[in-house]
Amino acid sequence: RRSNHYRAAYMKDASFLSTCKNLHTLCLFRVLPPASLSFDDAKMITHLGGGSIKHLFLNCDFFGRGIRLIISEMSQTLKGLWLGGTNYDDALCHEISKCIRLRNLCLRQAQNITELGIKSLGKLNTLEKLMLFNISFYNTLGEKKI
Repeated sequence: RRSNHYRAAYMKDASFLSTCKNLHTLCLFRVLPPASLSFDDAKMITHLGGGSIKHLFLNCDFFGRGIRLIISEMSQTLKGLWLGGTNYDDALCHEISKCIRLRNLCLRQAQNITELGIKSLGKLNTLEKLMLFNISFYNTLGEKKI
């Protein structure tokens, strides 16, 4: 129990990342449901990345503009992106579509992504693996398509 409490408190603040230099892969896992990383944490990650992070695995919720900042700042270098939060939508897919080197993409809890988001992801010419979990499509009449 102590271990879980520590992890939840630990992951609410990404300032510990400032001690890491030249990371190629950043994995932040085991975040308990109430935990999320703030916009300041997103700025810390992009500053830390500085073009060196190629693979990013985040299992946490971000405030909308935080995750968009990370994706836009790292769009030229990311090769692998795994997002396990709950607030992803078509706008995020549009940002992801600018990741010109992205080869692997996984979005969990993708129920807010529509056909427009999928079309944006279709622009990723280098994509080799796409994994979408908990996705559902509805047409304009509200009828389920998938």
